[in-house]
Amino acid sequence: MQFQYHLPMPTNAEYMLQKHALATLSQMIMLQNLHLTREVLHFIEQHLNNHYSLYKLKNSGLIEFLIVALNTRNGERALALLLSI
Repeated sequence: MQFQYHLPMPTNAEYMLQKHALATLSQMIMLQNLHLTREVLHFIEQHLNNHYSLYKLKNSGLIEFLIVALNTRNGERALALLLSI
């Protein structure tokens, strides 16, 4: 609810530099490009066997990205990754 108000133009740059906003924007860019989404899912598949990488990926928004990716052409692949976590 904190983002319900339209931000004035000068504060848009400040908003985009915040860590949570940057993560949201980068995930939206990845989801809009089907080829990039496929490559990100392939990257996640390759690194799921390493516990340290999995820990880092979980802290970077992996679960949220996979949930949002369920509604794309690569949804079945995202679902398989979610089930393997």
